[in-house]
Amino acid sequence: MQSRRNLLKQGIMAVTAAMLPIKAMAGQESTVRYQMIVDQNRCMGCQTCVLACKAQNDIAPSQFLTRVLIREEKKGAVARQVFKPVGCNQCESPRCLTACPYKAISKLDNGIVVTDWTLCQGVKACNNACGNACPFHARIVDPRFAGKSDKCDYCADRLETELQPACVEACPARARIFGNCRQANGEFAKYLQHPALSSSRAEQSIETNTKYIPLR
Repeated sequence: MQSRRNLLKQGIMAVTAAMLPIKAMAGQESTVRYQMIVDQNRCMGCQTCVLACKAQNDIAPSQFLTRVLIREEKKGAVARQVFKPVGCNQCESPRCLTACPYKAISKLDNGIVVTDWTLCQGVKACNNACGNACPFHARIVDPRFAGKSDKCDYCADRLETELQPACVEACPARARIFGNCRQANGEFAKYLQHPALSSSRAEQSIETNTKYIPLR
């Protein structure tokens, strides 16, 4: 099995060959569309997903592909901390893709947005906060590789061998639920029917493959 880092180094052709979903017939819609659902009511803010991601994907020091945002919520005399895991949301219409001047970013048929490091020049156009290329500020630059852009890709190397993304597997509270929404089953299928399921920036009409269940 190739590591995710090796897939990045070898470029998009290697990623596509490893991740391209099987189609019943040429021209038909892909049978695979990966989605992740984050249930904020389950998240304990333990940071296990953050550490699992960092270890799995060999992320540069002081950089993270997934984070857990923490804020305080107060109602009357009662206060509590609430948590929201965030990262790349695998947008349906990725702004980073159109912002990249070197065509280093593409979107696979299975919904995952990937970066070709053989084309990336490290110019940061895809995650320029001033230009709002990535509305989620989900991309990082890797100083070990000439500032090339990196982000979550749902652990593409693990999906290749039918494993779950590292953050999903590691979460002790089962706050992350992952699967193929076109062949859904079990708990994942039930979550897909949740009436409150939405994208993180639904109010801005940004459709994504990572969805959230808001706090009750």
